[in-house]
Amino acid sequence: MKRLALLAGLAVLLSAGSAAAQGSIAGTITGPDGKPLRAVFVRAEHTANANVDEMRGSEGTHKTTSVLSNSQGQFIVDGLEPGSYNVWTWSIGYRGAPARMNVAVQQGQTAKAAFTMRAAPVQWHELSKAQAAVLLPEAPGRERFMTSCMNCHGMGQISGRRDYDGWIDAMDGMRRRGITTVNPQVADEVAKYLAAVLGPDSKTPQSPQELPAWKDVQIQWSDDALNIVYVDYPVGQGTNRPGTGYPDKAGNVWMEMENGVARIDPKTGQSTLWQMPAGQGGGVHEVLPLPDGSVWLTVTSANKLARFNSRTQDFEIYADPYKAPRVKQVDPNTPIFAQPKPQPGEGVLGRKHTAVVDHEGNIWASGRPLVKFNPKTKEWKAFPEVPDLYGIAVDQAGNVWFAEFNAAETGSIGKVDPKTDKVTKYTPPPDIHNGRPRRLKVDSKGNIWFAQYFNASIAKFEPKTEKFTVYKLPGPYPTIYGLGVDAKDNIWGVSHFNEATYRIDPSGKVVAYPSPYISRGTRDMWVDAQGRMWYGVQPEFKVGYLYIREQRSPMTAQR
Repeated sequence: MKRLALLAGLAVLLSAGSAAAQGSIAGTITGPDGKPLRAVFVRAEHTANANVDEMRGSEGTHKTTSVLSNSQGQFIVDGLEPGSYNVWTWSIGYRGAPARMNVAVQQGQTAKAAFTMRAAPVQWHELSKAQAAVLLPEAPGRERFMTSCMNCHGMGQISGRRDYDGWIDAMDGMRRRGITTVNPQVADEVAKYLAAVLGPDSKTPQSPQELPAWKDVQIQWSDDALNIVYVDYPVGQGTNRPGTGYPDKAGNVWMEMENGVARIDPKTGQSTLWQMPAGQGGGVHEVLPLPDGSVWLTVTSANKLARFNSRTQDFEIYADPYKAPRVKQVDPNTPIFAQPKPQPGEGVLGRKHTAVVDHEGNIWASGRPLVKFNPKTKEWKAFPEVPDLYGIAVDQAGNVWFAEFNAAETGSIGKVDPKTDKVTKYTPPPDIHNGRPRRLKVDSKGNIWFAQYFNASIAKFEPKTEKFTVYKLPGPYPTIYGLGVDAKDNIWGVSHFNEATYRIDPSGKVVAYPSPYISRGTRDMWVDAQGRMWYGVQPEFKVGYLYIREQRSPMTAQR
């Protein structure tokens, strides 16, 4: 007992010492009328260390922490290591004064900062994809723009007024920067649309605030929603845009890159990129770090799995020999239209999407079709009865669960018994059957959670009773892409269109949280040992984590 008491006391001292080694920035936000203004993001980027670091010199981690002002206009950015911080505010419809300030954070101290927000016209490039879907005028090419362009990025890349040639040049700029090359036919259709509605002579209002429907696309944030904290790091460039961050047992975070894998150390902000051998790539969609130090990659269009040895820094590539038949698809990127639209089979027959590991060490991959790969024997097994799937997870009993998203003729969730390879499917009730289950995760009780991309909801399936429960999400087009479960069985989701973060707590309470990003592109979410949910921000080349802090006075809080 004495030893336990000593250890407990030591833990308290270490915790207190860690908190004392950090500092914070606190202050107030006032509106144009001089009154406190709530729900304004305050962002603090660590730009320089207080002391010269042997690894980084004087340069900071460039970690940016984002918090919100409360109903009294108060904010606190805490848990900051000593050093210099670039601090600014962000709220659509306002501009902060000062625009930015440099703040010195000292150990155990709280630096003060204050901002006054001035009204400013909302710009079209500040809209979420969901808002743009409602407010952008009808004209030929609108559907192409929303489905082709808005799948990868949001309105943040659609700035200014340009004629046809100007929009063509803007799209070609993505090629010049190494991001992507737009099909000429698509580019022509999109440029004609944008020139018509956002051209120099367009009759579209300069600010979307002028439209009567502007008030219909706002989400009213609750007081609970103001307690979220986002922390992100800059990573990647060009085509290397992380859709998620997957923590390993050592605390490092792994990210998929276009033709390889990257790792970031959250303590230092240092990231490293490894590219696969030339000719072996084909678009990496996800990563799976395992306790043995290996990291598995799904090489999507090349229909391969790759194993990266983090110790030797070598790649092993495994091509799937199975020739999957073409599968009739639905377009997964059109939630703004009434229902998923059947499309012809895609040009690529087989593909790899997301990987999980079962209790025997086999690697299972979603995509087209469901497959199992034995790393020891190098044997593949395909499951033609699951021809096209997206989300995949393993439950406590070792069953492999999947969600059928893209296939036009199915829309079920299901499982595979790893001992018998028997496939069992469960069809959601009619009211959510067309919701198209996308991501899928398992909570600590064995419940299966899946994102209903076209149904504005997240659903739960209880295997013991085969009961479905649907949790409706507020806001326009809450199309959940990234989905995660934390250590307390809170269910997290990120909308691909309205950019909001959603949480369903164990009691079933749903809270929508604002996002500090105009466009996120978060593909998946994973929890680390500290309970933080990691995510990616593809259009901004960032990876980060979020958490909820306790409700308390921001002027006195310390984390």
